[in-house]
Amino acid sequence: MKPMRMSAWSTMLAGLLGFVLALPAARAEPATQPSAAPRGDVLAATQPRPPRPLLWKVSDGDNDLYLLGSFHLLSKDDYPLADEVEAAFADAELVYFEISPEEMSRVNHANALPARSEQRLSDVLPPQVRDKLAVALLETGRRIEDVEALQPWAVNMAVLTGITDSMGLSASRGLDQHLMGRALTAGKRTGGLETAGDQRAALAGVSLAVQIQALDELLEHRELMARTIADLHAAWRDGDVERLDRLARRNMQQNNPESYELINVARNARWLPIIQSMLDGSRTDDALIVVGSLHLLGEDGLVHALQRRGYRVERVCADCAQVVAR
Repeated sequence: MKPMRMSAWSTMLAGLLGFVLALPAARAEPATQPSAAPRGDVLAATQPRPPRPLLWKVSDGDNDLYLLGSFHLLSKDDYPLADEVEAAFADAELVYFEISPEEMSRVNHANALPARSEQRLSDVLPPQVRDKLAVALLETGRRIEDVEALQPWAVNMAVLTGITDSMGLSASRGLDQHLMGRALTAGKRTGGLETAGDQRAALAGVSLAVQIQALDELLEHRELMARTIADLHAAWRDGDVERLDRLARRNMQQNNPESYELINVARNARWLPIIQSMLDGSRTDDALIVVGSLHLLGEDGLVHALQRRGYRVERVCADCAQVVAR
């Protein structure tokens, strides 16, 4: 399937591969340990293959750091996780996410996406976009008055959530939410690479014209978006770096460079010193960092950035072909 060549694509990426905050879970699924494995003769019939992990090990001699690429909305069939992820989680004394579990808990408890605008949504949307939005909202039992105070990017995410809900993909089952719960249960030290305010600022930093265009395209092509999300999810499950990079990062870079810079490049640059601080000096604690997969891909990704700085970086995936992040 060819990637969507529309700016709505980059907004979708913000939720699925770039922003843990963009699609907050009203309540995370209970954190559980991996179930005991079924007998080999019934495994295929009772349990799907675990996703092939987008997992890299970064070493500097004193300690190890694992980078794990997340998909922010998953289904129950995406669990259990691969043995490599379980081993990295067990090895890590420190687990970092885009946003700390404590702050995510506050965001989820509030059950809100703070994206208030000084202008009414109806005042900034062209009439044809407003009419399409009204129809889409009615299908979910809501009215346009319910979203009047939100910025277009936040409404975009609300529409996207309706699509993913119908596909059985939930933020409450996302890899970040799952591992946040387990890290807290295990008593591991946790932290965040940025704040919720940082993420909101990056999303809102996209020009209003692009936000409105993205919303228009999403409303016009909801069925195509669902197929694209399914393709993206399949690439993530397969651990297919090249396919994921083509569908997600390169498409976004070519078709919406403004969003690409704000959502991916600038944030990676801010995170890199934090990540390096976990490796440099006399630190001996191992760490696991869980971020949207978008941030690990391509020449602007964290994997290549750490390689360029002289760290030893290797893909950890026993069931994968030896694929190098492009």
